[in-house]
Amino acid sequence: MVAGAMRFAGQGASLAAEQADRALSAFADRADIAPYAADAAAFAVSEGIVTGMDQVTFAPKLGATRAQASVMTLRMLQALGFANQ
Repeated sequence: MVAGAMRFAGQGASLAAEQADRALSAFADRADIAPYAADAAAFAVSEGIVTGMDQVTFAPKLGATRAQASVMTLRMLQALGFANQ
């Protein structure tokens, strides 16, 4: 949803396959990311909006908490220039 919102706001594009692979390479569970969501996940990681549960765990099968959703929303707004750093 974050990647789609950023594209709608005019910032964000699809990553090349190599860039997407590099963005997700640190996560041991990257194979668990659904194929339809992999590009959006890689984009969100590359923009610093999503950082994973820790340095090596993305946990794509867990739902986001309200706190995590709030942090992602703030980071997205900052990346778009709609909120102060």
